[in-house]
Amino acid sequence: MKKYILTVFFALCIWGLFLADMLVPTREFSQLENRPLAQSPTFSTRALFSNTYTLKYEEYVNDQFVARDSWITVKSLGESALGKQENNGVVYGRNNQLFEEASTLDDRQFSKNLEFIREFVQTYGDRPVTLTIIPNSYAILEELLPQGLPFIDQKKLIGDYYRELAGEPVDICDVTPALLERKDDYIYYRTDHHWTTQGAYLAYREFMELLGRDVVALEELSAHEVPDFYGTYYSKAKKWNALPDVITWYDVKASDVTIDLAPVEGLYDHEMWGQRDKYKAFLHGNNGLTVIQSGEEGAQGSILVFKDSYGNSLVPFLVGSFREVCVVDLRYYNDVSALLEENAYDAVWVLYNFATLTTDQNLYKLAR
Repeated sequence: MKKYILTVFFALCIWGLFLADMLVPTREFSQLENRPLAQSPTFSTRALFSNTYTLKYEEYVNDQFVARDSWITVKSLGESALGKQENNGVVYGRNNQLFEEASTLDDRQFSKNLEFIREFVQTYGDRPVTLTIIPNSYAILEELLPQGLPFIDQKKLIGDYYRELAGEPVDICDVTPALLERKDDYIYYRTDHHWTTQGAYLAYREFMELLGRDVVALEELSAHEVPDFYGTYYSKAKKWNALPDVITWYDVKASDVTIDLAPVEGLYDHEMWGQRDKYKAFLHGNNGLTVIQSGEEGAQGSILVFKDSYGNSLVPFLVGSFREVCVVDLRYYNDVSALLEENAYDAVWVLYNFATLTTDQNLYKLAR
């Protein structure tokens, strides 16, 4: 026993963790990682010999590992102690800014999605369509990145695509210059992949000026702050000294809001401000079709917005300007052609962040 004390110790650790895994109840959702966890797969001989069962069971064990959240913290502390500037796909920048590690690009999916957008604007060339590709935080806050770290040149790729669309029936609302001009302001969250409400407002202002319409000033809206927001980057890396973010939201009157034809109360799910995923309060999270009737005086016309989650914090500003705002998330909605055939919108805005355009597999619905 004395000679093999380390062997005995590790054997006890392995069997102890095994027994603990068997006794700890299965979790369905991780609040820390903000995602559903894998559940125990159904066993069958066919699944076993086709190797699908073992792969799913491995995923289940990894997700349900005892004290998983605590082990993520231990790993983060270990990486920091070794002086590493990256953990679990998240890069540690200066001023406590966290970034997504993005050194490679899925060229095939990116090209397909850009072509789907081109087909959309060609099909509906008789509509006032505007395109905006939102740069992610590392493309704007370059000074805060670790030196020598390779990143995709988003600004160049976005500019190249805009130039390719020259001559197509689409207006380009390039928000990159406005974001660069205000990069020293709080326009991206430190711990999350989204822009802040202030960053979203800059894009709203650029869009309204492109349309030649009046811009609702922030000073005219009542602001509310929600502290202690830890976003997706923190959930992945769990950096021990990360600084929490503050979410700002604004009072905008909406007389009627429906999500997938079901009525909801207002533009925000206020219960979510007290939850971990506070950003989900904007527009009640991501949904297929959201239709909003404005209650603001002076709001005129209608707009259709195709967006990812970046658009959730921007849409309330549009409600202050447009009488009707229709919002589509293509991950949960299919009938794009019928929507455009049945409604004569005064503006159509395709609004996606760069990272979504490189990975999303639902933009083909635009081309249909």
